[in-house]
Amino acid sequence: MKTTLKTFWIISLSCNVIFLLLQIVITIPLVLYKNVLSLSNSDLSQIFFGILIVIILTMFISNWIIVRNPLRKLSKTKELTPWQADLGFNIITKYSHLQTEYEGYTWYLKKKGFILLTTLGINFSYALIAAVIFSILG
Repeated sequence: MKTTLKTFWIISLSCNVIFLLLQIVITIPLVLYKNVLSLSNSDLSQIFFGILIVIILTMFISNWIIVRNPLRKLSKTKELTPWQADLGFNIITKYSHLQTEYEGYTWYLKKKGFILLTTLGINFSYALIAAVIFSILG
């Protein structure tokens, strides 16, 4: 079934909130038991920079799979499948500045990419702030 931008937004946001909660759940025990685990602040900073690298890789890979790869395939063929044309038509009926189904579908893919990067930005900012704080403290 075709996903709309609203359902994609909800799915992406809920997945990223779960991942953010997972980061917080990792942070709390690490900070509370850093003496027991013999961790310094610089070790904690390195852990969060590692999480940051995972988030950046996730951003690039998911953006490639969800947005760039379909756009690349679409730019080669310039033909839409029936469900893509239907989705593009629904988009151009809502936004008058778009002229064709092709433009509507590419706008839809770009909007999905924006939603994806925005929601992943929540996790990115948390990991970056935590890594910088522990780096400064270390």
